[in-house]
Amino acid sequence: MGTGLHFSGITVVGPTHTFTGREERRVGDVTVELIDLGPGHSAGDVALWVPGDGIVFAGDALFQGGHMIVWSGSLAACVQSVDTLLATGAEVFVPGHGALMERGAVIAFRDGLTRVQEAATAHAKGGLSLDEAAARVHAEFAGGLAHPERLFTATAGAYADALEPLEVLELVRGMADLA
Repeated sequence: MGTGLHFSGITVVGPTHTFTGREERRVGDVTVELIDLGPGHSAGDVALWVPGDGIVFAGDALFQGGHMIVWSGSLAACVQSVDTLLATGAEVFVPGHGALMERGAVIAFRDGLTRVQEAATAHAKGGLSLDEAAARVHAEFAGGLAHPERLFTATAGAYADALEPLEVLELVRGMADLA
């Protein structure tokens, strides 16, 4: 046998409780609120808001130091997810990737997504191919952030909002081509 991972004897168990919208829970002495962000980064993004501490655990709805990857097929939904996080009034955010973020950094992240959305949507409406639009968005917005190839998925997300979504393998191909 090779040295790879083995999954024999493992039983996959589905969720025993689901929710939509918001749901309050007690964790020990702390009240937390689960927030269904809808499809943003991925199809089932959920954040955890700790109102008593002013902290949001955002998961992959936020990235610090790197470009967001958009698996859901909608860049507009990603922007809306960040707006939902900001609407909590939190001052500290724990992103899915990177260091803690203060409110100003989250606003800057949202504004960056919005600028990419506006540029990519203009390219879509102007009839540019997705590959050409992604190359232009990459040239304009890559900056010093990690994973600039992910701008392909952001561009595709804006195209999906304006035209139609891509399959996951097409997103991966586009990132590889852009890298």
